[in-house]
Amino acid sequence: MLDSENDEVIGPFENADDLKAYIKSLPDEDE
Repeated sequence: MLDSENDEVIGPFENADDLKAYIKSLPDEDE
C-alpha cells in the first residue's frame, strides 16, 4: 500500500505538502 519508506514517516498525509499545510493550520503556541 505504501509507495515508499517516506510514507511511513508522513503517516496519514499523502505527501509533504499536506503535512506542511496541516502544520500551518495549527495554532502558533510559540508566540
